[in-house]
Amino acid sequence: MIQIGAPHPPAFDAPIELLIDCHRRIEYFFGILEAVVERARSAALSAEDRAALRKAIDYFRHGLPRHTEDEEQSLFPRLRQAGGIACLDTLEEDHVEEGRLLEPLLARLQDLAARGALDPLSLAGLASKLSDLHQRYSSHIEREEREVFPVASRILDTAGLQALGNEMAARRDIRPIP
Repeated sequence: MIQIGAPHPPAFDAPIELLIDCHRRIEYFFGILEAVVERARSAALSAEDRAALRKAIDYFRHGLPRHTEDEEQSLFPRLRQAGGIACLDTLEEDHVEEGRLLEPLLARLQDLAARGALDPLSLAGLASKLSDLHQRYSSHIEREEREVFPVASRILDTAGLQALGNEMAARRDIRPIP
């Protein structure tokens, strides 16, 4: 069983903390991808490695887009309405570029999961691109946690935080907070 973030992850009544926990998930799954690709450079992948790879790919294809929607459709509009933060447009541009770079990597990783091996040159290129993208995400995450989330915690009132949490829950087909 994979445990991410805090022993008891935040609930939707603490949406900023939940967004931070999502960031830990992103970092965790990048770590899985990098570790499995590194193992593939020296041997064919085990069934366990292939399963871990598929789980990480699934997260990046399904979980990460919900997190991006949480920010772009729920958090950022509230921050803009409350006076905004200068970097929101840049962060949204980052989301687009990161998605553009991620998709071909996921396709190659899916191929690796299916075959259990790739040629050494392909693996070296995959490892390099994955590392570069991980660094890009890490910088993006650090900026959100340093510049955006503290401001959101200060300027969103209880009703705003509850609405944010309810929208995040709805994206995951979870009942809203009463």
